[in-house]
Amino acid sequence: MLVHANYDAVHGAIVAGYTQVERGLGATDADLHAMAEKGIYFDPQAGQLIQKYLDNGARYAGTPFFPKTPKVFEPMKELLPIAHETIQRARTSFPD
Repeated sequence: MLVHANYDAVHGAIVAGYTQVERGLGATDADLHAMAEKGIYFDPQAGQLIQKYLDNGARYAGTPFFPKTPKVFEPMKELLPIAHETIQRARTSFPD
């Protein structure tokens, strides 16, 4: 079972028995260690997703589910460091 989860929802996904966590922004060290111990697959593609919106906001603006202005994506810049930091911490929990 796969789930997109961030912050506190990551812990909930672990407890609920999901086998794969996508995104994982703000996962705690305890969450990352628990996922590794339980063999839960972690796909932290949030940085890639955020960068895609930042790079292509004008293409998404005005399409279904997106506002008419690409400026709405600007606050996502603050999420990139969080995504990168989570990935770096996951490297210590999920050895090669």
